[in-house]
Amino acid sequence: MGELPSRHDNLEDFPLPPDFFRSDPLSAIELRYLEGLGQHNMAKLVTLAESFLDAKAFPCIKASRNLRLYQGLAPPSEPNIIPFRATTTVQATFRELTHIVCNVTSEQMTNAVHKYAYELLDMAILHEIPTPTPQQQRMFVRWMATECPPPLRRRDFCVLEVHHEALLRNGKRAFLISQHSIRLSSCPDLKSAYNLVRGSIYNSGTIIMETDTPGILDVHTHTQMDLKGRVPSWLHKVVVRQRVARLQSLHASLEDLRLGETLEGTYIPMVPVDARSHCGGCGKAFHTFPKWRRKHHCQLCGEVFCAKCATPSPTKGRVCYACVGTTVESSLRSPCRSADVTYAKHSLFADFPDDDDGSIVGANTTGHMPVYHPCTSSSTLLQLLDEPRKQRVGELSTPDVALEALQFDWLAPGELASPHQGSALLPMLEVDSAHVLRLIV
Repeated sequence: MGELPSRHDNLEDFPLPPDFFRSDPLSAIELRYLEGLGQHNMAKLVTLAESFLDAKAFPCIKASRNLRLYQGLAPPSEPNIIPFRATTTVQATFRELTHIVCNVTSEQMTNAVHKYAYELLDMAILHEIPTPTPQQQRMFVRWMATECPPPLRRRDFCVLEVHHEALLRNGKRAFLISQHSIRLSSCPDLKSAYNLVRGSIYNSGTIIMETDTPGILDVHTHTQMDLKGRVPSWLHKVVVRQRVARLQSLHASLEDLRLGETLEGTYIPMVPVDARSHCGGCGKAFHTFPKWRRKHHCQLCGEVFCAKCATPSPTKGRVCYACVGTTVESSLRSPCRSADVTYAKHSLFADFPDDDDGSIVGANTTGHMPVYHPCTSSSTLLQLLDEPRKQRVGELSTPDVALEALQFDWLAPGELASPHQGSALLPMLEVDSAHVLRLIV
């Protein structure tokens, strides 16, 4: 039987005050124990990195373009603790990935809570344990609180976390993060105060590893989690599996990181607002009274758009739908560009049905890149940031679900494009103010 959420369970409780946890220094006995445990956990993770793909012990249960999911066998004494593994391949650098997954600085933890891991409610580093080589290895005691699907209560975890740079026996560089639950007096149980059930994470971690292709990295995760509490075994399995499968959101997180760096570190010349009398997206004329239809600059291309065609960016300023579609399409395209690194070609419809990430409607793309122009938002990929309206009679509309992106097939090589399709080689569509897509015949 599931759990009933408390009436006092409120999102406004998070984040906790910065001085909520006691900052008493660890004793010498605690330090020695945590140092030994951390080194033991990291040694096991390094060994796992050298033989991660074990088809017998961890058969593949789901495969999509951006993720492969594997499931192992639970220990006989703990049938709920089913180990899961996931792997994805990204076109990125170690610096970019560590900026997303390390969560050491206040900025990184804030980004993780608000942008990258949407089930994460709050996190804090309670202690940093000295290591002999801080340039290669760092050790922390971390607390984190996570959301759970109804009717489960939220969970929190207190883990010993080790970050380690290593050179594997195969000669490839790797960055590893191990996590294992611990008990400390400085991290008390918060069930009575915040209705958080203390869960446990065992021998889990993330592995970022070089591949044979320069600029391409493999990302592996191994997770053994016990949610504790009164959770049916089938629901426990679904929740943990969903969380492991969210490794695929790393592609979108990378694009968000790059978008933020572009906005902050690159000068984009802006088109003078007086030089544009019509919106670069919908083509509608700007009103004589500016407050009725204001002009907005896209911070990525510098063109002038109306408010409906330039959505507010979570990082800074506004971004037009064409630029948003370009970044979304880049994150959806398979990161394996080389023949040496291949993934099975699965439709995006075959994605994880029990994963509550935003659904992606469409099919696989090819390597063809359309000609980009900031004013062709009707013939590029669109990111619908508002919930679509109900379908109207006689119109081609998106399903009435929350969408992260809308993706269409590219034309096959040699196929003729209609005059309406232009250089972008895509079906010609237009979007009205209600975010309803209409096919231009």
